[in-house]
Amino acid sequence: MASMEEEYLNENGDDDDRISDEGSIHNEDTDGEENLEEEYLEGEFLEEASLEIDPESAMLRDSLRTWLIRIKAARSNSLLAILRKASSLSAFSSLPQDVRTLLKAPVNVSQQITKVPGGGEMWYQGVECCFQHYFRGVDVSEDEFELNLSVDGIPIYDRSAIQMWPILMQLHNMPNVPVVVVGIFCGTSKPSDVEPFLRPLVEELNRLHDNKMTLNGKKISVSVRVIIADSPARAFIQQVCYYNGVHGCLKCKCCGTSLKSPKKISRVQKHHQEQIRNFEMKNPVLQATGEVKHLLRI
Repeated sequence: MASMEEEYLNENGDDDDRISDEGSIHNEDTDGEENLEEEYLEGEFLEEASLEIDPESAMLRDSLRTWLIRIKAARSNSLLAILRKASSLSAFSSLPQDVRTLLKAPVNVSQQITKVPGGGEMWYQGVECCFQHYFRGVDVSEDEFELNLSVDGIPIYDRSAIQMWPILMQLHNMPNVPVVVVGIFCGTSKPSDVEPFLRPLVEELNRLHDNKMTLNGKKISVSVRVIIADSPARAFIQQVCYYNGVHGCLKCKCCGTSLKSPKKISRVQKHHQEQIRNFEMKNPVLQATGEVKHLLRI
């Protein structure tokens, strides 16, 4: 048996070397070879979709796919070859040759990237899609997901203006679940318009709040617990004045007074604490550009 495994490993060892650690399509040779590899994967996807897979084979594929995702294993073509050739069971013989076909990794992610008006590109995966991928084949004990969302800008290079604005998500009531990326904006500056940046997220959260989410046949309610952002990012996603502006305080109606030396804004006015307690969240002070604050729609 050992010699048989060595033979299979030798035959399929080259296939594993072409797979990156993340399981993505990566080829450092010419563009022609990369296109050939993508065409091969697309052909294998189409061939798999056209086949009628019996329930036993489908259950085996789902189990292997979940296991590979859990252990984050990308170099597993040799394992598939051993299972496919060494077993007489039809469920094993119908396994694909490439692990990326089993994992159903996207061949062309660029189709999910859209141009944003004003410059930049946006990739939005979605809240429900993240949960469907992570909890595939796993029983969920919780009846409600409390989401912690985070938005912030990240510079990519020291000598370039290109930056990314990811939308991150974490389950508050399930701390063992890792932080996932819901969407990413990339451009030479922050999004000039917050509408295309937040609109997909707001619409999906409203839909999940009203209709709930189905995971493995179980209905789960979704709610936003908190949105985590620093002062500049908070002002951006709320479309309000920055913290150092005249109307920079988001919790009162006091106007700041500009002091020339040193230049700063002071808000020491009478009844300041009472205004904070009686402040209405839908006050026009929050409407920096004449539009209602986007996050109030959630």
